[in-house]
Amino acid sequence: MIDIVVTPGARAGDPVEVTVSPRTAYLTVQANLTTADSGTPAQVRTVEDSTDKDHRVLVGNGRVPVGPALNRRWAVPEPSRFGEIVLAEVLNDAGLRVIPRLASRTVDGAQLSRSHADSLVVAEHVSLPFAAAARVILKTSQNLHASSMPLLLGSRPGVGDAGKNGFDVAREWLQGAGLNLDGAVQGDGAGGDAFFSPAFMTRYLAFVAAQPWAEPFHAALPILGTDGTLATIQPDAPAAGKVHAKTGTFSSYDPLNKRTIVHAKGLAGYFTSRSGRQIAFAIYVNNLAANVPDPAVFAGQALGEIASIAWEVIK
Repeated sequence: MIDIVVTPGARAGDPVEVTVSPRTAYLTVQANLTTADSGTPAQVRTVEDSTDKDHRVLVGNGRVPVGPALNRRWAVPEPSRFGEIVLAEVLNDAGLRVIPRLASRTVDGAQLSRSHADSLVVAEHVSLPFAAAARVILKTSQNLHASSMPLLLGSRPGVGDAGKNGFDVAREWLQGAGLNLDGAVQGDGAGGDAFFSPAFMTRYLAFVAAQPWAEPFHAALPILGTDGTLATIQPDAPAAGKVHAKTGTFSSYDPLNKRTIVHAKGLAGYFTSRSGRQIAFAIYVNNLAANVPDPAVFAGQALGEIASIAWEVIK
């Protein structure tokens, strides 16, 4: 993925600064954006030109309000090609004359395997431990990484040979935990095609809390009013810093009424009551149409307030 950070000016009418990371010829961003008054909704329309698969152009028009910077993350459509192009750019910057593989040529994996030797290794990348990767997914709601989870589970040794996929592995694991899957539907890794009842989710969280890896899971969750996707949710509430929970949002645009409909907004996680009880909770709102600049933010603040009240009143 590529981060596109949009920083509004100090006052309405000021130009907007746009930075791209990593900077690469794979993507050119043309931003025609202006700063609007604080409190007004952001209105950014993007159009992508992908006729050249090795050089994408993203054009943004509109306005963003005075306030904090926004990260309009762009999902790379072909990660393998992106890797080839950016690696070639990095090596050229280091003084090596390199060109990425011609798009018309295919890679013969067997031939590469036969020619590989340790003496030919230029660089090596070792993935993060899974606990660290989970922190990225949960703290920042990194959907691109979450979407890969069923594929990674399905690629484990022996899974494909047994005629199974990643969802089969997940189902067997959840059933082994004694969870009733009547309260769960999942069609992807990120949750855009998924339905979980509050009862299922709280029982799942209770099960996780009893596992040896419960501590890193708990630490990977956003903290109310403190960090991750909850950094700006109820920062002045009594329970700020005391609720660890994962957010989830699914919205669509309603062109008939020119508004956003929040089909699902959720908050699920843990807090410790004042008497020391460990509480697992799940709170959802569905199909919300509110006359506010950003209904998803409005719903997120409401769910955070409910969680804070629960922390205050539950003994």
